[in-house]
Amino acid sequence: MTLTGAETDLLLLLWNHAGQLLSRQRIIELLYNAPGAVEERSIDLLVSRLRRKLAHGGRQLEMLRTVRGDGYVFDPNRMDE
Repeated sequence: MTLTGAETDLLLLLWNHAGQLLSRQRIIELLYNAPGAVEERSIDLLVSRLRRKLAHGGRQLEMLRTVRGDGYVFDPNRMDE
């Protein structure tokens, strides 16, 4: 599995904020250091690509959870489930 630069940046950001709810807007601010730098939908697509690459045996792990309407929570402890 090879991650793009954006996927690596997102994974590191999520890892550094493990257990915290991050809104799409907050992710944009932290990743790009500029609110409004990209559309929120771009974050959804980036998360989707990252999930697909982190899938284990074709099964997506639940370590990156969507909180509907609010954002994402990363829980590295759920990697083995």
